[in-house]
Amino acid sequence: TPTWPRCRDSSVSCAADNSTSGNALNDGEAGYTSQAESTLMPNLPKTLIMDLSNFYGGASSRVLSMLTRFPSGAAALAGLENGAVTREAKRLGLPVHVLGSRKTDPRILPRLVRLIRTEGFQVLDPQNIQSKFYASLAASLTRVALVSTINSWYENEHGGVSAPAEIYTTL
Repeated sequence: TPTWPRCRDSSVSCAADNSTSGNALNDGEAGYTSQAESTLMPNLPKTLIMDLSNFYGGASSRVLSMLTRFPSGAAALAGLENGAVTREAKRLGLPVHVLGSRKTDPRILPRLVRLIRTEGFQVLDPQNIQSKFYASLAASLTRVALVSTINSWYENEHGGVSAPAEIYTTL
């Protein structure tokens, strides 16, 4: 199991405790300073990574890894209230915004649009097809950049042809 650093900056709204237990890394420790924190990327856009999955998988590990490598305040996670990646990100002290309680929660889109506008996110990076659905709508309403990272194919995971599969494939 990887050891993830906890939130290091009080200006970032961290959902978990900010204790400095044995798995917290400090700014000067080897392996944590990201390339983004160096002078090579001074104008990094503020990024909202979306993961509306319920269970933990490879994409979840990727999301947590990405979040720990952004400089403080440059990225956050938007997820489901009881989603596995949301719970883990909160436990690690990473910045998390809860959009809803389930993938079909009607509050997701309005919350996402409000979050983008109030927090000044410039890039949306959805990690699964359900996230892509909401992110596509929100990007068209807010005119933020959309980067799609789809880590699975809906039809392969859920089998057969269905209305959701047709909609998600069209996206």
